[in-house]
Amino acid sequence: MSIILILIKLQYISSVASSEENTTPDVGNGTAQQFPSIINLNVGGTHFTTRLSTLLSRSESMLCAMFSGSCPIDRDSDGRYFIDRDGKYFSYILNYLRDPINFVIS
Repeated sequence: MSIILILIKLQYISSVASSEENTTPDVGNGTAQQFPSIINLNVGGTHFTTRLSTLLSRSESMLCAMFSGSCPIDRDSDGRYFIDRDGKYFSYILNYLRDPINFVIS
């Protein structure tokens, strides 16, 4: 059952990619946006904090594209990076990205 849930989480990441693939990155003066090593996120109103390296850990994910400067990403009024998705299950995605080998749904 946990393999099915992992696939659902990866599909979630891919769905973000497919919904935003036709956008152009906001590169300002031609250079990619720089991100801090600690990232504050607002995912559908739920707040998360993680390392940039976690978000970049899966090169095929939309999160990697967003935080490597390949895709634009908005900020909310508090400066958190905003992802327009339901935050209910996003913690599972972060936990998978942090440790895919020992990932367990609790």
